[in-house]
Amino acid sequence: PKTGCVANSEMVVAPQQSLPVGYQSPPATIAAGFSYGRICTGEDCEARTDCSNMEADGLLLGGWLCHPCLPKPCAICEQLGPSAVACSCPGSVPVQLGPGTTTVGASVLQHGEVVRVVCSEFSSELTGEVENRCDMGEVRQTGRCWQSCTPKVRTPAAFHHLTSMVTPEAAIAHGFTAVAACSALQTALVGTMVLSCTDGVLVADTHSCEGPACDATTVAGVEVASLADGQSVVLQGQCSQLEAGLSGDALVTCRAGIMRADRLTCAGGQCSAGYSEATLGETTADVGTPTLMHGALFTQPDGCAAINPRFSGDLPIRCGNGAVVPDTDSCEPPVCAAGGVAATVGGVNGSVPVQRLGWGSVAIVPDGCEGVNPRYSGDVVATCGVGGTVLDLTGCTGKPCAAESVDVAVGRGAGSIDVQAMVHGGTQVVAEGCAAAGGAGFEGALVMRCDAMEVVADTSACIGQPCAVSTVDATLASSTANVPSPALAHNTTASLDGVCSTVDSRFTGDLLVECYAGVLTVDATPCVGLPCAVDVAGLVQNAAGGCESISSGASCVPQCAFGFAAQGEITCDLGVVSSTATCVPMGCAEPPSFQMLAVDTSYRAAAGHSHCANTPHNRTCALKCKEGFAAASELLCAAGSFSLQGDAPHCVPVCADVPQLMVANAVQGWAAGCRGVEKGCDVLCEPGWHGAKLACCSGAFRVGSCDGPAPDAAGPLCTAASCGSAPPLRHGDVSACNNLGHDETCSPSCESGTVVTGEFRCSFGRIVGVPACLPPGAQTAVVMGARGQVVASGFASSAEAQSWGNRAEAVLVEVAARAGTGQVVVEGVTVTEVDVSSRRLAQLKAELDYTVVLPQGGASFDANTFAENLKIGVLQAGVPSGVFVEVAAPIVVSDMVVEATETDSDSDEDSQILVIVACAAGGAAAVLLLAALAWWCRKKPAESKWCKPRPQESQSTVVQIGATAVDEMKPCDVGEKAAATATWSSADTQASAGTGTPESAISTTPTVTKSPSSRKVNAGAGGKGSRKGGAPRSTSSGSGAN
Repeated sequence: PKTGCVANSEMVVAPQQSLPVGYQSPPATIAAGFSYGRICTGEDCEARTDCSNMEADGLLLGGWLCHPCLPKPCAICEQLGPSAVACSCPGSVPVQLGPGTTTVGASVLQHGEVVRVVCSEFSSELTGEVENRCDMGEVRQTGRCWQSCTPKVRTPAAFHHLTSMVTPEAAIAHGFTAVAACSALQTALVGTMVLSCTDGVLVADTHSCEGPACDATTVAGVEVASLADGQSVVLQGQCSQLEAGLSGDALVTCRAGIMRADRLTCAGGQCSAGYSEATLGETTADVGTPTLMHGALFTQPDGCAAINPRFSGDLPIRCGNGAVVPDTDSCEPPVCAAGGVAATVGGVNGSVPVQRLGWGSVAIVPDGCEGVNPRYSGDVVATCGVGGTVLDLTGCTGKPCAAESVDVAVGRGAGSIDVQAMVHGGTQVVAEGCAAAGGAGFEGALVMRCDAMEVVADTSACIGQPCAVSTVDATLASSTANVPSPALAHNTTASLDGVCSTVDSRFTGDLLVECYAGVLTVDATPCVGLPCAVDVAGLVQNAAGGCESISSGASCVPQCAFGFAAQGEITCDLGVVSSTATCVPMGCAEPPSFQMLAVDTSYRAAAGHSHCANTPHNRTCALKCKEGFAAASELLCAAGSFSLQGDAPHCVPVCADVPQLMVANAVQGWAAGCRGVEKGCDVLCEPGWHGAKLACCSGAFRVGSCDGPAPDAAGPLCTAASCGSAPPLRHGDVSACNNLGHDETCSPSCESGTVVTGEFRCSFGRIVGVPACLPPGAQTAVVMGARGQVVASGFASSAEAQSWGNRAEAVLVEVAARAGTGQVVVEGVTVTEVDVSSRRLAQLKAELDYTVVLPQGGASFDANTFAENLKIGVLQAGVPSGVFVEVAAPIVVSDMVVEATETDSDSDEDSQILVIVACAAGGAAAVLLLAALAWWCRKKPAESKWCKPRPQESQSTVVQIGATAVDEMKPCDVGEKAAATATWSSADTQASAGTGTPESAISTTPTVTKSPSSRKVNAGAGGKGSRKGGAPRSTSSGSGAN
């Protein structure tokens, strides 16, 4: 766009120029204040005339098709091309063709393209052409098709007082005329009439017709000579002879051979203003007139339509001798439009296409009957008259019927009847046809009638045979009996009173016997089975009534006692009762009532127990108590009602707080867990100390039980913890060493042939010393270790449990390496069955016991961290679905006796091989890794029952670790996951024999070896052992670290 163009409604022009909006100034600017593409319809601006000066940018600025002042810009489709979408038109255009329409043309018309329709190509009765031109996307239609007047059209023709229907001898095209003899109107007429056709409407002009002459006669008492047709004569002063009161000269005219006197030329009385009745077509109406003198003429504009809206034209009104005479002959009759006219032929509704007709004209529609109903033939006569186009369908006649076989129903049967060809309305009588169609029980003849190609059977003469007195079989349930029947007419019934019980004693009522076409049949529907009297209370436990009487074939749901709901139903079958009904306890849909809670809980229950709504039967719900009280009972739902379980009080006072005591060795803040309890709590003590139990009694704490002293009057509340069961000891009995008190020691009893070395010692709930039962003179060492266990429960099979144990062993070695411990000893996985309730499937539990040596006194070993890392590793290694894994912190033992045997001295080196093995110690989950020097077997291999030959390259090494000995140890092969060796000089061995293993002799590389022995040890014959020292035994049985 050029300089000065804007996109708003303001006109921009070059300086000192003034142009209308939308016009172009060729040398300078475009003044078009509209946005691109705007649809500009209805804009108030002048039509453009300077298209030759319009440039392409002007078209673009205006959006070409949307120029503000040019809804259709000049030659735009010539510039864009005639095939442009905005310039093309739909080619299919409807064209009116006489009584109907049709669609003509191509699929698409381009701009400027023309499609011409020659009407005569569609019908010989049509003339004219229709031109469809595509102009800027719109189809412009010019011309039309005109209906010709054919001999099928008849129109009324009038000459004087004569009227008759005339028709052309040949078709007259629209706008053309033809002549017809006036004799067609009346034989006495001579000359020709002119027939003109206007779009199918035929009009007869009879002005050129001449009638016969009138013979001499007497008119108004005056002899009148013969007159030619249309000739008139004046009878002076004879008006008074025509009618009393008239004066003047009478006019006599010859019209088609008849002399007629015209009173309108006479003088007489005037016509008063008022209304006069006039009839036009099918309508009669009053016509208003002013005051008129005799003979005066008044014309009422559009008066014809005032009488009948279908007519047009002005209505002449003349006054004659005081009477108003409307002249309706001058009214223009209506025209009946072309189109379909509704018709019903033979019960079928349709329409008949009729051409355009003038008033009173008649047209014949060939084969119009068949167009409505294909079963009829004949022409339809259409007349344009009262109410529009009226059809005459009397020419419609049904088509004949061909010879065929017809299915005929008689009574409850049907059969095929052969008939011959018949004309419409014809009949044939088929003797014995009723029996052929309805069966042997019928008599009479069939009358077959043709109704427009369809054969209809008249069965009114068919009569069924009656039934004589007889007997008939009747069946009820599984019983059949022969019962009598009276004589019956065809299609009648009789009731046999009380016969149902005769057939079957389980029924009552009357049988019905029916006669149809000479055959008796039995209807047992009225027979009713015997009802059932039901003892509901004896039949259904907890029933409250209902269903005392049940009809046969019916079912009933009993009523149940309060708190019970009915399930199932009681059924009666021919007097026999069957039942699936039960009264089951209901759940508690509503919460317990406040009244019940208030009384049974001494008004201590809290308001609002909505959580108890919809509690199932025999299930409990938590009791809510007021602040300061705690529930000591539960709410039980039974049969729809709640009740409190247990003895009162159901809401007991809670202990709000504990005395502010300084409890030695207690965990800081231990009292927080004791606030607001209703049964009591334990004093939380530091590890190695056991806390006393505090009982809540009537809102106050007591030590031990409600009979005990108050906390501030009792002794120490944290006492040194005792130890639980002593760990199993190979070749020893530890039963006497269970439940050691703090700082108490115990020596177990050993089997015959062994002696005890070391002793159990309890220190603050932990056993810190582990003895051993060894052969006399065995070399021993004392080390620190940790003993632990990994437990997994929920396995479905032993194989699954064993597979998990193998993975857990590998994880154990890796975790031990990261922890910097010494060797690892692992015993085989123990699989046992879990004790579960009968409602669950049996499950298996796998236990992995382990021991680790803690080098350098174990100062850096964190048991809790070790257990946490071990559990994480086990879980990451994979745990079967549904298996629960427990890993407790291992227990550290400070004094553990180890027996070591020396290896074979075949080696040239002056050093000993230290073989470390790992085993699973019984008891709680823990980790222990020990090392021992094997040399003793070399000195006394024959005397020691633990020494066995070593295969090929090496001898057997035996290591006794606490409670477990490992037999037949394999050499440490490369590639096994658990093996390690370390050197320990003989000088070190001699220096440490019997006094403990030096820490430098313990390897820190994890080594794992399985022990084939069981972790469970039976006591030997060496006695029960002895215990000594330590603090006084506590009455509470502490188990392990607090």
